[in-house]
Amino acid sequence: QDVKIFRALILGELERGQNQYQALCFVSRLNRNEIIPSESMARLRQKNPQAIRLAEERKGLEQLTMSVAVNLSRAWQLSSHIHNMCSEAREAIYTREADVKHWLDKG
Repeated sequence: QDVKIFRALILGELERGQNQYQALCFVSRLNRNEIIPSESMARLRQKNPQAIRLAEERKGLEQLTMSVAVNLSRAWQLSSHIHNMCSEAREAIYTREADVKHWLDKG
């Protein structure tokens, strides 16, 4: 499956007795046009390695509502990377309803 995984660490306040940090993970569907192939990036670096490249287009703010909890023990079905990236966030892994529907329909 093509998935995006975001891991966020929220720092705690030790003097208030909180944990050092809390881990959260967010998993969503990755669309094919969101990634630049590594071969293309390598070619660009070879052409002019000193160049500083800027985005050709500005994408607006994207706001996602992730209201579905993901079970870490079953997340391997979506991606083997979820367990590695989100193991600290056991009870705090979330996704969108639309993505769950897509993954279930896709099988």
